[in-house]
Amino acid sequence: MNTLGIVLTIVVGIFVSIIILLSIYEYIWNKRLKKYQAQNNIVRLPKKFYQLSVRRLLVGLTSVVILTVFIATGTFDLPVVYQNKTLVNAQVAGNEHTLRNKLDRGNGFSWDGFFQSNVQENGSDDLDEASGEKGATPDVVGTNIQVEGVDEADIIKTDGYELFYSPKYNSNRIYKYKVESNGDLTKLEGLTFDDLIVDEFYLSDTQLIVIGKTYEKLLDYHNSANDTLILPVYYHYRVFYNANIRIYDRDSLTLNYELKTESYIRTHRLIDDHLYIVSNNNVSHEELRPTFIENIGEKLNTIHVNYQDILIFDKIPAYQILTISALNIHTYEAQHQSFAGGADFIYMTKDAIYLAGNYSYYSLLESTLSGTHIVKFNIDSTLGTVQYAASVSLKGYVYNQFWMDDYEGHLRVVTTLNGNGPNRLYMLKENLENDKLDVVGVLEEGIGKPGERVMSARFDKHIAYVVTFRQTDPLYTIDVTNPKNIAILNEIEEPGYSAYLHVWDEDHLVGIGYESPVVKLSVYQANNSTLPLETYHLGKEIESGYTWSYSEALNNHKAILISPEHGFVGFAANKSYYDMMLQTYMYTSVYYIFYLDFNNDPIIAEPILIEHQSTSYSNQIDGAVFINNIFYTFSSESIVTFNSETKTFGLTYLLKDDQ
Repeated sequence: MNTLGIVLTIVVGIFVSIIILLSIYEYIWNKRLKKYQAQNNIVRLPKKFYQLSVRRLLVGLTSVVILTVFIATGTFDLPVVYQNKTLVNAQVAGNEHTLRNKLDRGNGFSWDGFFQSNVQENGSDDLDEASGEKGATPDVVGTNIQVEGVDEADIIKTDGYELFYSPKYNSNRIYKYKVESNGDLTKLEGLTFDDLIVDEFYLSDTQLIVIGKTYEKLLDYHNSANDTLILPVYYHYRVFYNANIRIYDRDSLTLNYELKTESYIRTHRLIDDHLYIVSNNNVSHEELRPTFIENIGEKLNTIHVNYQDILIFDKIPAYQILTISALNIHTYEAQHQSFAGGADFIYMTKDAIYLAGNYSYYSLLESTLSGTHIVKFNIDSTLGTVQYAASVSLKGYVYNQFWMDDYEGHLRVVTTLNGNGPNRLYMLKENLENDKLDVVGVLEEGIGKPGERVMSARFDKHIAYVVTFRQTDPLYTIDVTNPKNIAILNEIEEPGYSAYLHVWDEDHLVGIGYESPVVKLSVYQANNSTLPLETYHLGKEIESGYTWSYSEALNNHKAILISPEHGFVGFAANKSYYDMMLQTYMYTSVYYIFYLDFNNDPIIAEPILIEHQSTSYSNQIDGAVFINNIFYTFSSESIVTFNSETKTFGLTYLLKDDQ
């Protein structure tokens, strides 16, 4: 029963109580009147028919109203079992009417959505399905991923035998190189797209999986909601995007499969033979169900997600429909599960997907509800199945996938209120009977000083590391072994903050962050320390000017090349210098490689600096990979190599206009 239903039930209850009291009152006085008439021999006057009719009508209407209220508010509904779980938080949409009402309400109250239909529609709602020679295994350090065995896409991918690269600022092509035994690169035929913007891609043993979007420019377009033709002014046009996934044969680069949808792909992961895709699906006035079009060998199939596979949540905004798709990259079989809502970040293990969406919900009779809505889906990475498991709404907001972690059956989540309230660390456990993520532990005090917000977090088994910031950077080490007794073990303070934390070993951390106005690299001892062990600042001081630096590594963990086993961390940084005396300005994009040794002094060795021949705002260094002691760094104009054994630069490979 929703809030209005509860309120209306109370109102009706008061109304019925008044009628009952009036009836009792009337009954008592009628008894007294009869007694008085009998004692005084007074002849009773006949009742008029219309009085009886009115009373009966009032009683009948009251009964109808009461029955209608209880039915409409679901008071008599039996618990719904969905995918072996009793639904408490979620509700199956089931039909177009229910889903449309939820979407119409958006992020708050609407009279249209109060009386929800329980009619189950069938029929048309069902799914409508109309490399070089290999020797010893190469020593490779590639994409920096969160969970081992759960691959994340990137713009640079390698297995040590071949390299694939799509420049960030020239993203309509993918370059392909063979890695020779001596580390040299031989250019092979790649891919150039006329209709696709490449976002990222995956590399498997036999396939290249490209994630991107197609687009078209419309000089005018039809608004189906009110049946009007909109004609923008002459200098304006609308760009219409379609999310696109293409699977190519890795050797021949022939297209084997294509999946399109009128949506934006939020994120994705690859586990063995299954690609898991999370997409925001745009819905039209005519068709609410998420729609996918697949192309297999030039045969087109249109797929609609069944209404029975779409979930809705009370008091959670529903601006669009989010779909989790599991696609077998070999057989191309796919399963889709949707819910009305949103997700900003995804955390995924080999057994589950957690989607976290920040929201604000405006209720008619309650204060504004806001926080983070987390939805869990259990997966079988062998069968490629996705099943809704549980959900929960938490106080505060999640701003990074590393703020979530699943260990030994507990989901640990860090939330922040951006300095407007306490930062929290939750421990959650899936309820095996219903669809709740039960809060089994929470730390609400001590994470940050007043006014500080969370900047980064990282979990390592039974330990959580949380960085907060306002003026300084407290780094907290927190013991989460016992959900009932979450305890802060250590606190380190330093200027600036770390935006990314990486567990180096059991005792040490590495942090990449910012201390205005430059990027910094810090190393920490996790316990029994109040200061960082060392910090390196990426920028030099200029007496008569200023310096500034920025790195994508502050916001994108995949821009970081890191390996505790090899003892290095690398990332690109953009630096600006302005000399007021000489009135000169210089901008550079440099790739930094730091070697770390916690047994040496200093711990952070002087970095290796790799520059490309020409860098600008549109030709920054995008990233690097490590293969058999050679670093390969990439920009849209060239590939520059560095040998870590000989400490010498190797060949530079220019990326020509031709493939």
